[in-house]
Amino acid sequence: MNGVDPDEASTLDHANYRDTGENWPVRDGYGALVARHAAEVPVETGTPAERIRWGGPAVRVETPKGTLIARAVILTVSTGVLASDLIRFDPPLPEWKRSAIRAVPMGMANKAAFAFSRNVFDIPDDSSATVYADSSRTLGFQIRHFGRNAASGYLGGRLSSELEAAGPGAMAEFALEKLKAMFGSGIAKYLTGTVTTAWESDPCIRGGYSAARPGKAHCRTDLAAPIDDRLFFAGEATSREFFTTVHGAHFSGVEAVESAVRAIREEKT
Repeated sequence: MNGVDPDEASTLDHANYRDTGENWPVRDGYGALVARHAAEVPVETGTPAERIRWGGPAVRVETPKGTLIARAVILTVSTGVLASDLIRFDPPLPEWKRSAIRAVPMGMANKAAFAFSRNVFDIPDDSSATVYADSSRTLGFQIRHFGRNAASGYLGGRLSSELEAAGPGAMAEFALEKLKAMFGSGIAKYLTGTVTTAWESDPCIRGGYSAARPGKAHCRTDLAAPIDDRLFFAGEATSREFFTTVHGAHFSGVEAVESAVRAIREEKT
């Protein structure tokens, strides 16, 4: 659930999470929901921020397509990207901010999904199934969401990282063997499709979602705090109670925009 093994997870962070009871799958995929929600927002893709100069009266964001100049910038990249120094800051981020980034790194989470030509499960739609084991080398599945003949398995922590490094074939094989252990080896002959993720390898993400280190749950507040009313921070990792979720990222973005607008207005007056 946390994207890290128990020894790397903050129990306070886990306790702080607020489940609204409305965090459900989306029929056409969560990506489709986000794209539709932001359909009217102008977005420039393929334009990575390479350097942010924020020491003067304006902020300058250098990209391969030119430099953007603004009164303030909102950074929504993951803590994995921030920690990797893919974006260079001039001057460098203060130590308290870098410490917060290290305290809330990205956990590792992946999924392996399988499609079948028929219903091979014989359990109610929208079910969950977990393969219990004597170690953390196991996973849980979501079965037949929306009545589809499919199963999606969730992998977290070191196991997720290990299988991603081994490749999509190894991840799929591991997950399918667990699925067969529950529903029988005969389901394999009805398998029609397999897909796996690799979020740790994605240079724009570098992990599944944030996971505060033990004793560091309070650092999410520092992660969200602005710097000199010039650099503002948003994203799921900055949310104190909705981290790891899209709605947590969305709410943090609204809060960051309101804070940035307020700072700009105060500066003008």
